[in-house]
Amino acid sequence: MANFNTDINIIPDRGMATDQSPRVHTAKYGDGYEQRVAAGINNVPESWSLSWNNRTKADANKLVKFFEDQAGVTSFDWYPPDSEISSTTTGATTNKLVDTTQYFTNRYLNSTVTDASSGTATITAIDSATTLSLSSNLMSSGETYTIYPYKKYICSKWNVKTPVLGYKTITATFTRVFEP
Repeated sequence: MANFNTDINIIPDRGMATDQSPRVHTAKYGDGYEQRVAAGINNVPESWSLSWNNRTKADANKLVKFFEDQAGVTSFDWYPPDSEISSTTTGATTNKLVDTTQYFTNRYLNSTVTDASSGTATITAIDSATTLSLSSNLMSSGETYTIYPYKKYICSKWNVKTPVLGYKTITATFTRVFEP
């Protein structure tokens, strides 16, 4: 499985944007009454608009080769820059990560947690904004950890421009896919 963050490790420029549009089934009744229900368990798809401006030919070729190798078909692991969390637990509970300095969201579900001694666990549930359930009893109070919120994406569209000879600007769209 390809991993964009570790295989390529070329951070996109500032100004990247995400688009999220939850898929919802709506039943409309008389007098404006309606009911809504999530369209499946993975009903919040997302896509990211990314750009790498004025990059060397070597970096540009590395990016393009990665996109061509995946060909819009094969998914790869990726997480947006600045979305990983490195912190220290503030409490200890069996199979839990407790950190009252954080505000955990569903983005971290099924992500990997690494502790200070390089042990790993998977986040199995978001119990609250400050507590996560883990697949193993990894954390103790006062322990340093890092969460890498990898998800699976495809890149089915990218564009390459040459603003100045010797340099390239690449734009791409990463679309989240829901697969094991």
